[in-house]
Amino acid sequence: LSAASSWRAAAVAFTGCTLLIARGILARRRALELHRLAQRSPVLKASKLSLPSRDDQGWRAAGELLEARLRGSGSSGWLDRVAAHLPWRAAPWRGDALLLERVYQVYLPVFYWVKEMRRLTRARGGASLIGMQCLQGGGKTTLCDGLELLARSEGLNCVVASIDDFYKTHAELLALAQAYPSDPLLHGRGQPGTHDMTLLRDTLSQLRALPAGATMWVPRYDKSAHAGQGDRAPRSKWQRVTGPVDVVVLEGWCLGFRSTHDGARCPPRM
Repeated sequence: LSAASSWRAAAVAFTGCTLLIARGILARRRALELHRLAQRSPVLKASKLSLPSRDDQGWRAAGELLEARLRGSGSSGWLDRVAAHLPWRAAPWRGDALLLERVYQVYLPVFYWVKEMRRLTRARGGASLIGMQCLQGGGKTTLCDGLELLARSEGLNCVVASIDDFYKTHAELLALAQAYPSDPLLHGRGQPGTHDMTLLRDTLSQLRALPAGATMWVPRYDKSAHAGQGDRAPRSKWQRVTGPVDVVVLEGWCLGFRSTHDGARCPPRM
């Protein structure tokens, strides 16, 4: 009985060691494949940045943090539905493929670019200001949520502000529509010209110069107010920020757009 017990204990120990070795090999293979995936990122190519070594634990921890956030938020559900119809049955992670591309070819490289911009601008004093432009539904908000998450994990105070939170008040939008009755683009929020640019500029300036320990409030907009017409949320709903701030990210679909005075180039009613 003693010999049989010893044999079973040895077999269990051997099996456990084998599983640990196999797990280590698979983990290293996964890290290698993900590093190769990230190296093909168009963001890295455009920014001329490079990832840390594949043996560096920092980039893998950041990637795993993003993976967990995306899966936990349910934002990867549509990726799984799309991947179910793709011929990727032999791929290492099947339905994860699109999610992993997002994480390792877009989100992580953008975060490393943001950190590089912070390094280059830190000497100027104040927070670094970065604009994030993408059309509606392109994933700006999800990307910025990931940037905030990674920044916090590395001790950086990153504040994301949306241009959608700086629309004029409901009363101001009504007055704007009355002032331009023949221009439907100014009848309601959404288009350039419907934002409170003074509030936006003042907020960004205050965020960048916020002293250590000082607090301020970043506006929020309630799009459900007035039967969906929207209005600025009460101050109690605004975001509280404590300084100092390292990075301010302003996201919006029309950032960088310029006005034109050439009417011949504009479609009718614009």
